[in-house]
Amino acid sequence: VNDEELAISSIIRIYAKDAKGNQKYPRDKEGNEKALPRLDLRSWQYATNKERNAFYPKNKFGKEILYGDYIQRKDGSIQYPLTEDGNPEYEIDYTTRDEYYFIKKDESINWGEDINGNQRYAKKQMGTSIILRMENWPMTIRICQNQNWRRSYPVEITNQSTRSYKEVILNGEYARTNLEEVKYPLDEYGNEYTLELPPAGKVKDSFPEGYYFPLGYPITNDNWVIVPEVDGKEYISDLLWPKVQANNIIGKLYRDGKNFRDYVTDVKSTRLSRAARQKYKTFPYNVNNPPVTIILLFSIIL
Repeated sequence: VNDEELAISSIIRIYAKDAKGNQKYPRDKEGNEKALPRLDLRSWQYATNKERNAFYPKNKFGKEILYGDYIQRKDGSIQYPLTEDGNPEYEIDYTTRDEYYFIKKDESINWGEDINGNQRYAKKQMGTSIILRMENWPMTIRICQNQNWRRSYPVEITNQSTRSYKEVILNGEYARTNLEEVKYPLDEYGNEYTLELPPAGKVKDSFPEGYYFPLGYPITNDNWVIVPEVDGKEYISDLLWPKVQANNIIGKLYRDGKNFRDYVTDVKSTRLSRAARQKYKTFPYNVNNPPVTIILLFSIIL
C-alpha cells in the first residue's frame, strides 16, 4: 500500500514467511524493515527464522535496528544488534561516550559477536578496545576469543593525553595464537612483560617458573632480553632462556605506571618480537632512578 509492505490483520499482526519457513519483516517505501507491535501495542515482536531464533530488522543500509528490548537467546544472554559493518553495537555511556557490556545472571560478560561469530570488545570513545573495571568484582573474566580459537589481549588506555595503551592480561592467563602458542602482552612501547611474579619464596609448587615465563625472558620490541624486577631485585634464573648474567644488564627499562623497575640487557633474543619497532625509555644501570619528568629516550641498536 503506497509502496509499503503491510501486515494484514485487524487484531493480531503476524509476519509473512518465505519458502524456507523464515519470517520476514515488511519494508517501508525507503526499503527499511519494520518490526510489528505486540497485541498490547506497548512493545515489539521480532521476526524469527525457521529454528525460531529471533533476529533484528535492518534499515536500508544493512544496520540492525533495536526496537525497545534486546533479543534474548535461549541461554539467557542478549543478542546485540549489528552495525552496517557487521560489528556488535554496544550500549553507550552518554557521559563518556564509551561502550559498555551487559553482565549476565551468572555474572559473566555478555560479549558481542560480529557477523562471523567472532567476539568483539567494547571500545572507548577514541576507538581503542578496553576492559571492564575489575576492582572488587567477584567474577572471572576470560579472554575474548573468535571462532578459530585465536585469542587476543584487550588493551587499556594508560594515558589519555598521549593516547598510550598497553595489552592487558586477564584472569592470570596468557593469550595464545591460533597454534596454541603463548604470546606475552606488550606495554605502551611494544616491549613484552609477564605475569607478576610473587616475592622470593612465595611461588607455589603449582605455579613454577614455567607458568610465569613459558617463553623465557620477555624481550624489547627490537629483540633484546628483559630481566624483570621481583621483590626489588633483578630476577635472573638458570632455568630461563636465553642465558643471562648480572653483567649483561646495561640499563633500566621504563614502563608507564612502574617507572624504571625492569632491566634491559645486551643479550639478543633467539625469538622475534611481534611488535613494531619504536623508541622506548631506558636509564643507566646502577644509577638512581630519575624523576619521571627527566627521561633519556633511546633504542638499543645493533
